[in-house]
Amino acid sequence: MCGEQVISNFYGRAVKAGPGVIPEKCQKQPAIVRLGKRKWRCARCQSWLSEKENKLPSGEIYCSNCITLGRLTSADTLYTIPEPNHFAQPTQPVLAWTGQLSNLQQKCSSQMLKAVQAQHDFLLWAVTGAGKTEITFASLAWAIESQWRIAFVTPRIDVCNELYPRLQQAFPTVSILLQHGQAQIPYQYRQLTVCTVQQLLHFVKAFDLIIIDEVDAYPFVNNRLLHQAVRRARKATGVTCQLTATPPAKLVRAFRRDASKELTILPLRFHQQPLPQLTIKVCSTTPAILAGQTQRYVWWMNTIARWVQAGYPFLVFVAVVEQLEMIYRYIKHHLTTSSIRGTTVHAGDPFRVQKVAAFRNREYTFLVTTTILERGVTFSNLQVLILAADARHFTATTLIQIAGRVGRKSAAPTGEVLAVCQQYTWALKRARREIAFLNRQGKNLVTK
Repeated sequence: MCGEQVISNFYGRAVKAGPGVIPEKCQKQPAIVRLGKRKWRCARCQSWLSEKENKLPSGEIYCSNCITLGRLTSADTLYTIPEPNHFAQPTQPVLAWTGQLSNLQQKCSSQMLKAVQAQHDFLLWAVTGAGKTEITFASLAWAIESQWRIAFVTPRIDVCNELYPRLQQAFPTVSILLQHGQAQIPYQYRQLTVCTVQQLLHFVKAFDLIIIDEVDAYPFVNNRLLHQAVRRARKATGVTCQLTATPPAKLVRAFRRDASKELTILPLRFHQQPLPQLTIKVCSTTPAILAGQTQRYVWWMNTIARWVQAGYPFLVFVAVVEQLEMIYRYIKHHLTTSSIRGTTVHAGDPFRVQKVAAFRNREYTFLVTTTILERGVTFSNLQVLILAADARHFTATTLIQIAGRVGRKSAAPTGEVLAVCQQYTWALKRARREIAFLNRQGKNLVTK
């Protein structure tokens, strides 16, 4: 016999389990299904597999597309129990957040709640720093009180780590689970799951409501496997709400053409200050510094020295991991204040979470980073420098998101975003143009 905790691990999930831990009422299916003479399909990620490329020496077929979640072979079986929504009915309001939404935020919140109640998919296009998370609170509260199962997902681990404590504080009586590749907490059945979108590959018709933050971010954007994971994890009667500051044009068109989907645009930050605009400067010396070929002092170090003197924390963005250490050493070499602490951080850094937390706690004055910190993080009084901003890695969307790290707090709603380049690229032009457009839209709303 299995206990309730063991049984609940199978609710709405496709689980590979060992003998002795499989409840009697589980439904089962082969992990790798044969479809045709030499074609196979993974039951977890729905990827098509070929016998030639995915055959093990033992003769079994395995899936290489979702292997990071645990290897599945044609000898394995997946077990699941249909989602029962086994949650207690709250006896009092679940939302403990005491903050105040602006009039524009409240309008977006009401529109989102109305869409969720009508079971219509919803897209919130809101500028960075608009308070998207707080706008979702009313819908989350209604869904929780309706005993819905909810997933709040994002493509990035850093965003998950920011969301989790905020949701815990807003909904202190609600059972919440944090799940991603670096999470130390084992899986438990919870009403609200905060996870990376990749984790949805474990679920089957589990969620009544899926909220996806940063839908335009890598690796979710244009990823058929992860989009399939969202569709598979959602119930047939479920609702998907998508949040972003930089939606792909294709996504906006899809929502505008479909009467059953609802789109809301919020072009103004919650403190009603404009988005920071990119200041673009040409510097021919920067490529040599990025390549470690010179220690020549350049003018943008004067800007960094001014930030240090004012006590501002700052991020320095570079295009590739190989440039991190060189730029870090260069900045440290030219800073007259040797006590200023900084470090580097990137997606593969094993201490990435700890470094970001230390920067937030002012243990570091600066981080030299890749685009891993382009979104989903909030720091007070932040200033930003983008080196080689004309590199192909810095798309218009990336540049807008980077600029959006600045001025997010009402106590410090402004800051500098300095983009250093050799040439004025189309991406830089488009980023400046879109920021200017959103600022004009926001100004029009304020003056009405």
